This record gives sequence, structure tokens and C-alpha cells, in this order.
Amino acid sequence: MILSIDIGTTGLKIGLFNSKGQNIYSLRKKTPLIKENLNTINIEKIYDTVLSGIKDVMEKNKDINIEIIGVDGQMGGIVGINDAWEAVFNFDPPINNNFKKSLETVLDKNGEIINNISGSIPINGTKMLYWKKQENSIYQRVKKFITLSGFIVGKLTNMSAEEAFIDRTSLYLFGLSDKKGWSKTICDILSISKKVLPKIKNCTDIVGKLSHDAATRTNLKSGIPVVAGCGDTAASILGAGVINKGEAIDIAGTCSIFGICSDVDFIDKNNRTLIRMESPIPDTYYLLGINFGGEMHEWFINNIYNNGENYSKLIEQARKIPPGSENILFLPFLGGSFIPPNKDTRGTWFGLDWKHNLYHLYKSFLESIGYEYLNYYNIYKNINNKSINKVMVIGGGSNNNLWNQIKADILGINYKKLSNKHYECIGTALVAGLAAGVFTDLDKIITNNREIEDYYTYNEVNNEKYQIIFENYKTVREKNLNEIYQDINKF
Repeated sequence: MILSIDIGTTGLKIGLFNSKGQNIYSLRKKTPLIKENLNTINIEKIYDTVLSGIKDVMEKNKDINIEIIGVDGQMGGIVGINDAWEAVFNFDPPINNNFKKSLETVLDKNGEIINNISGSIPINGTKMLYWKKQENSIYQRVKKFITLSGFIVGKLTNMSAEEAFIDRTSLYLFGLSDKKGWSKTICDILSISKKVLPKIKNCTDIVGKLSHDAATRTNLKSGIPVVAGCGDTAASILGAGVINKGEAIDIAGTCSIFGICSDVDFIDKNNRTLIRMESPIPDTYYLLGINFGGEMHEWFINNIYNNGENYSKLIEQARKIPPGSENILFLPFLGGSFIPPNKDTRGTWFGLDWKHNLYHLYKSFLESIGYEYLNYYNIYKNINNKSINKVMVIGGGSNNNLWNQIKADILGINYKKLSNKHYECIGTALVAGLAAGVFTDLDKIITNNREIEDYYTYNEVNNEKYQIIFENYKTVREKNLNEIYQDINKF
């Protein structure tokens, strides 16, 4: 049996999986988000919750023999540890915007260089820069900077600071590496010493064994192998079964992530739009287009619709509006464009007329995320000269049938909605199973366990209309509106 642990932004999920990849038992706990100094999160409390969660699982499954343990965690954010594996500062999560000014400065001066080397944006890298510049007395006590899941694995296995590691999938939000390892060029740009960076491990590497203390507190046997694991986004993509070239995933969560599976490792140097992330599977890569569709959807419901109790009416009325929302375009950049980086642009509606109403605004918003996805897809095709043959959709936004259909129509690709499962836990179980030699045919394991809840066949007529509208969207999006936005932002 495999024990899989997912440490999410707000929820902790623990699952038991057998040798067929079937989820035998699951438990969910709330991640304790206890604030400490400088808006950090008490990571020892998170670790205690992991241990108590494992203990709860094992008390319900006393006859189960765990062969291997896998852990994943949210990929944004860092922890600084000392020689004794104590948190010099607690978990600094991505929602803590302490790094934002540093990131803007770094991207303005060296964003292109960093992108061309790493294929990414140095979110965690500039978090490290914040601690060095703003909290140097704390920074000087840090032996290694690691991820949330890396800290938990180290606690479970009683690691030393010299053994601290980062898995290869989690490199993408650090923005400090090239295709081989830590990049001296980027580290020099950010004035970060490579001495404070952990070792880089493959996801399936066994990095330690369960310590006596952790075993005692969880009702497990000591000595169980623990793998390096992966980041939660990588785990969810793998768990949804996107492992072959030409497959894509729509993670419709707080962030709207359109991920494309590729067998070719490349960096989007011309557009700085597709972010490179290694897959947990060797020689496989995920190219990610990221925006904040889910967060903006919540903003729309709370601030413009303001009638969450009758949410279904909003969808049904918007469904009646033709493609293009009768000549409205929306740019979905509340707070700026994440990719390509542009801090000045803002959310904007173009083309408002007397005939337009709330439902036009809503549908144009839904369409805007589809246009962003089409932009990511076109960049992929131009670089790789290959097409996508299917899109799997997961996450809370996948329950919006209208949104699924709109995105399928805009892309011209059929959508498959997967049933609601803990895909991070599934992906981490697959990684651990590969490490233990339990799984040898991933395609078979995935096929036997994947549940497709609904299909969305794209409408060819709508697709033709959307292709024309997209050209207008692209023209507006690519116009140099920076001066206008900069003037507005001065007020």
C-alpha cells in the first residue's frame, strides 16, 4: 500500500492506494494557517496536522502495511531552515506579497534573461531576495531555503540541513535554474549564494526513511521509504492522467492553468508566456499558461453580480447570448498580467453599448479566459508545430458547464470533465508507486482509474466565429496601452 499526502493551500489530503492505483481510503483536514511574524505561517503546526492526519488514517486501517510514502505541497512559498532543521522563519506563502516589489524590479531589469535561462518567473527566488534585503539578520541564520513539502519530508525522515532537497518539478517557481541545475547566472543577478540552495532530486528518488519519532506519532513502522515527491500542480496534472504529448489539462481553480504535455523541452523565449515545468515523469514536460480566472470569477460574483444565491440564473441567461457577447471584449488582468509580465495593464471592458447588460459582462469574462487559453495554444503550435488532441478539465470551475463549452468552442478541441477527485493525492501516489516499482504501466493504471463525468464537443460554427473574434481580442491585447494604464494607476 502507498500513503499519499497532499499539503494544499487550505486543505490537507491523505490517501491510501493499492497496487492497482485504486484509492482505498481518504481523509481531509484543514491546513492550519496560523499567522506568525512577518505574515508567515507556523509550519510546525502544519507538520503536527500531517502527523495527526496520518494517525487518523492508520487507526481506521490498522491491518494496512504501508510500503512507501509520497508527499506533495503547494509550489509557491519558501521556508528557511538552520542546521538543526528548525524554521529560522516560518512558511512564507505565495499570498504574502512581500516579494512583489523585488519581483517587479528584477523583471524590469533582467526578466528576459531569467526567462531565457529558466523558462520561468522567479517568484520564490525574489522571496529569497526579500529576506536578504529586508530581513538580513534572519537571512544570515538560514542554512537552506526549501519548499513546504521539502520541510515536511525532512521532518518525517529526520534529515540534516546538508540533505535538504528540492524536487525537479518545484524548480519552476524559483526561477533560479537552467535545464541542468541551479544557474550561476541567475543567482548572480539576484545576488543569491548557491550555498543556501538545496540539492535537486528527481521526484521518484527515495530521500529518506520514516524516523522513529514520526513512526511513533503516526502508528506506522519506522524505516518506511519516503520519496522526494513533487509540487501540487505537477501532482494534479499527473493524477489527471496527462502524461503523453498532445494532451492538455485545464485546471480551473483559483488560478486558471492551461497545461500542455510535451516530449520536447523548450523555453518560450519570444513570448515569455508559456512557463516550463518538468513533469514527475522523466523526459516529459508541462508548458503552463497561467492567469487568475478563478479568483476573478469570485470577484465578479461578489462585486458585480452580488447575488450568489441565484448563481444558476446568471449562467442560464449568459448561455442565451451569442459568441462574442454582442461585440464586447474583456481583458482579464485585474492586478496586471502575470504572463507575459506586465504590472501596469488592468482589467478592461471594450465596446459597451446600451444593449449590454450584466449577462453580457459575465459571458465576455468567461470568453476572455478562453481567448487566453487559445493564445497559449497558438504559441505552443508555433513553437512545436503540433496540435492538442484532448483537454481534461478539473477543479472547481469545471462545474460550470457553460464555461467548459465556451473554452471548447474557442479552442476547437473537445473537453472531458473528470469527476471530482483529489488529483494531487493520485499523482503523488503514482510517483511513490513508480519509486517502489509497484507501477510499471502508468497508461494502464490511469485508464483503469480515471472517471470521465461529462463531454463537451466543440461547436464548429461557434469555433469559426470565435477564431475571428480572437483576432480582434489579440489586436486589443497587444496594443501598447501601457501609457494609458500608467496614467490611470497614478490616481
